[in-house]
Amino acid sequence: MNRADIERAKKANRREREKLVELRAELDAYARKIDAEALRNARNRTAWVREREAAIVALRALTARFGATGWSDDTPLAEILEIFLREPLEDMVMRVNRHMDRLRDETRPKPPPIGPPRPLRASQLHELEIVPVSEQGVHGYRAACACGWRSTRCGREADAVERGGNHRAYLANQPAGGGA
Repeated sequence: MNRADIERAKKANRREREKLVELRAELDAYARKIDAEALRNARNRTAWVREREAAIVALRALTARFGATGWSDDTPLAEILEIFLREPLEDMVMRVNRHMDRLRDETRPKPPPIGPPRPLRASQLHELEIVPVSEQGVHGYRAACACGWRSTRCGREADAVERGGNHRAYLANQPAGGGA
């Protein structure tokens, strides 16, 4: 190695040292920037933790009064609001609404009581009606009484009228309270 090679190597070495110093300065600036950001994040995290703790205290009070208290401090806030506060509050609102409906019903004026049914006269109890019937493709007539009695199917309307008359006559001959 000659002198010129040595000088060139020294120059290259100096340039590399200068470059290393610049890189070191950049690295230190970047490290300071990361430290500042980490400090900001730590402050934000501390603020978030304080805010969550305050929210937990408020939610404990609310759920103790209006909801369910079976949750831990690390339960997500959305879950606390949904399961342990909203659902019990909805149940409470429904119970209050049902109670208010009952109170409204109790305060409404009641219709006058309906007395015992008027007794029917015998003529009303045994009013006859002749109705056309069709059973298994065979047409005819039947006498039907208001008391529930009905004749068998008759081929002619006159026969149905006669059977209805027989029913009335039979009832007229029965003692008071006799069968229908």
